[in-house]
Amino acid sequence: MFVTHDQEEALTMSDRIAVMSRGKVLQVDSPERLYEAPNCKEVAGFIGTINFFEGSVLGIENGHAVVDAGPVGKVRAQASDGFVENGAPVTVAIRPEKFTLVRERPGVDLNVIGGTMNAAAYLGDRSHFYVDVAGLEKPVAVATQNAFRSMETTRRDASDVWLTWGDEAAVLLPPE
Repeated sequence: MFVTHDQEEALTMSDRIAVMSRGKVLQVDSPERLYEAPNCKEVAGFIGTINFFEGSVLGIENGHAVVDAGPVGKVRAQASDGFVENGAPVTVAIRPEKFTLVRERPGVDLNVIGGTMNAAAYLGDRSHFYVDVAGLEKPVAVATQNAFRSMETTRRDASDVWLTWGDEAAVLLPPE
């Protein structure tokens, strides 16, 4: 599910938003912080679409953690929260628009996933893709801005693709 019109209105009309669940306040913050820096999986999934990958911290260096995220491989992300320590279980959360989708394998070992195109939708200003990754139950949601004019149709075939992202794109969340 991508952000609905009502959710977009709440983000644009509010200075601060409280996210509650079962009578408990989970996070009170600005719309930007709720979207970009949620404090738990429930808040992260409340607004818009997000991909979750379970993993464990392999190491921390210079404020960044390297996480073994199973089928996703090794993920490097900012490690600013106290729960991120060596060996700790974490959830890696990445929004669809944070991915870069490419057809050739990048020459990096961290923050890259190989998969197969499952479905695609051209929406004019943006495109949405779903990529199957071996070992994951659900496809990875990807959203790209169509910043350049192109008459090439969105490929919907089962072609191999690669997803990459920057260290700042992944948010580490505590296990539930």
